[in-house]
Amino acid sequence: MDNFYKIEKNVEMPLAGKWGKLMHGMEVGDSILFPTHDEARSFRQAVISKNMKAKQREMPDGHRVWRTE
Repeated sequence: MDNFYKIEKNVEMPLAGKWGKLMHGMEVGDSILFPTHDEARSFRQAVISKNMKAKQREMPDGHRVWRTE
């Protein structure tokens, strides 16, 4: 049984969730325009859950979320 399992170090865990890749590609000051309030809120909550900060504002053409920290 010990021969079947192998401890591996420095294996990067894939980004999880609907917004993972998009969120981690953002730098402070970047923003994304969403067509709906619900999508913008969902994304902003995902950012906050990863201990980053974000602001959301309604715009004439949708809802924009900025990464602020």
